[in-house]
Amino acid sequence: MSDKAIYGEKTDFSISVMDDVYSTLKKVEPVLYPKKVVEAVKSLPKK
Repeated sequence: MSDKAIYGEKTDFSISVMDDVYSTLKKVEPVLYPKKVVEAVKSLPKK
């Protein structure tokens, strides 16, 4: 198995997990993410 194949599988898995997380967050976002939190996250230094 090539590195690309392994990476692809991990990527597909990560994407499906992130889709689940994202859809859940969309439901609770108004409750859990007040603007202050969103702004704080956006202002985090990017690597």
